[in-house]
Amino acid sequence: MDTAARTLSGAGRLALVAGMVLGPALSGPRQEDGATEERAAPDRWAKSPPLWLEENWDGRKLEHLLNRAAFGASQADIEKWLNHGPRAVITHLLKDRPIVDDFLNEEVKMDRKAMRDMSGEERRIATKRVRARNRDLFQSYLSWWLDEMLQGPAPLRERMMLFWHNFITSSITEVQRSHLMIQQSQLLREHALGSYADILRDALRDPALLIYLNNNSNEKGHPNENLAREVMELFSLGVGNYTEQDVLQAARALTGRGTDKDYGYRFDTRRHDFGEKTILGVEGRLDADDLVDILIAQPACARYVAGQLIEYLEGVMPDEKRVETYAELLRRHDYQMRPMLRRLFLDPEFYREEVMGARVGSPVDYLVGTCRRLQIEPPATLLAIGSSLAGQSLLDPPNVKGWDGGETWINTSSLMTRGNLAGLLLGTLADDIEYDAAGELARRRKLRAPEKRIVDEDLFVAMDQMQMEVDGTERHAGRDSRSGLDRLARLASRVGYSPRMHLTARLLRRGAEGEQAIVDMLLEDLMAIEPPMETRVLVREYLEAEAKARGIDVGKLLESGSESEYLLRDVAHLILSLPEANLG
Repeated sequence: MDTAARTLSGAGRLALVAGMVLGPALSGPRQEDGATEERAAPDRWAKSPPLWLEENWDGRKLEHLLNRAAFGASQADIEKWLNHGPRAVITHLLKDRPIVDDFLNEEVKMDRKAMRDMSGEERRIATKRVRARNRDLFQSYLSWWLDEMLQGPAPLRERMMLFWHNFITSSITEVQRSHLMIQQSQLLREHALGSYADILRDALRDPALLIYLNNNSNEKGHPNENLAREVMELFSLGVGNYTEQDVLQAARALTGRGTDKDYGYRFDTRRHDFGEKTILGVEGRLDADDLVDILIAQPACARYVAGQLIEYLEGVMPDEKRVETYAELLRRHDYQMRPMLRRLFLDPEFYREEVMGARVGSPVDYLVGTCRRLQIEPPATLLAIGSSLAGQSLLDPPNVKGWDGGETWINTSSLMTRGNLAGLLLGTLADDIEYDAAGELARRRKLRAPEKRIVDEDLFVAMDQMQMEVDGTERHAGRDSRSGLDRLARLASRVGYSPRMHLTARLLRRGAEGEQAIVDMLLEDLMAIEPPMETRVLVREYLEAEAKARGIDVGKLLESGSESEYLLRDVAHLILSLPEANLG
């Protein structure tokens, strides 16, 4: 990205990255938010973090915390928690909660003995039935997980689950067994707010990871370096902190770890190399547990984990001094996450203008955050499929590096997809998806609007995660010509989804008077950032024009029954289609 793009505010950068889908960058740095004053008076940061945050605590900082440590919040949530103060909110988020509604995982497999007595056709039917049960299990788990994000009691745990899932990755496409991917996820959930060292140690016994990185073929005399390389490069140290010889020796330490015929963990002593090894300067008859101890003892390991976590939660890579501060904290607390997260959430740097409202949310962030702000609870299956359509298929990252994140989430097509997913959640899109909210706003700006087309068949036809073959064959594309979004709309209709909300009543309860107050409240409710004045003007023009077209008198918008509600939902759909709505 060029220098001009880097100097823009979050909203401006996003509009530029999105291919100018709504025209020129929306705004530059907002002086009214205090960014310029902050650079001119750095002594305001001199106070201890808890004291500074308590003295400067407000709704904007609370919302920022809930966007990053959870999945967003409604205005009612913000009003509820604001008076509790930052330390009480952070303590609540970090509270240790048992997984009381644990997902019932079950292995779905063929009965080999029964298969021997079957005819060819019976075997084919039985195999198809097992694959279907695996798909159902996978779908059920994704829905359960999205439901935990949406309304579960431990949003920070689920936020950290997403982090660890993208840090120590595996993919259902490669592993091909639902129960193994679910088992790995539950392992990560168990340790999500605990010790990274425990996660790494258990991961090296996890069947899904061992299959994903080919450790079943790692044996004495013929070491397979895949797992060893990724453990060092992506899971612990980062590039440049190990040698090729270290990778080879680490692979020898990992020999013999694999799965049995039922895909449970197995350590095969006959395949393990018990010989002398040297890894990062440590010599001995080293095995996988020794490897973990060696890795977590490296200064580079704590720096890497701290840097990755801070970048994930803040959206930008911290400077070296700050990384070292948090790395030392990790080392001092045996890599426990809670002490680091507590300090990070109390850190004034976590609330600096460069960070607040400037991170592009993932599809999961966008969808779950939208539901939380709207205070709706759609079937979690819709969110799981919608996230996949927007480019984030949970438990199926694109490669071992996971999703790149940040501005890579956004382009003209993905912006349009997100906007229309929001329309489905709002109930403003029927089975035949026709409404192009972003294009409507662009036309009102008298810019060249994108072609009026909601989905790109070529982009989405192969993204139906629900048709995944999980028992030995690759996923296949949809068998019909309908787009992914169209199929999702039909699914919403089939399950009878209708958002349980009444925007008109909400605005009336809050005392909204006049079109500008309505626009301001909707923008406040649906966006995690302060939108520029230009956006406020354009949304108000849209509201007034649509009200006139529907025969609603000026000043009577909230007194027009169902017409008011339909119009407000259309305005909400428009707002959620804006680039700014993807920042948080």
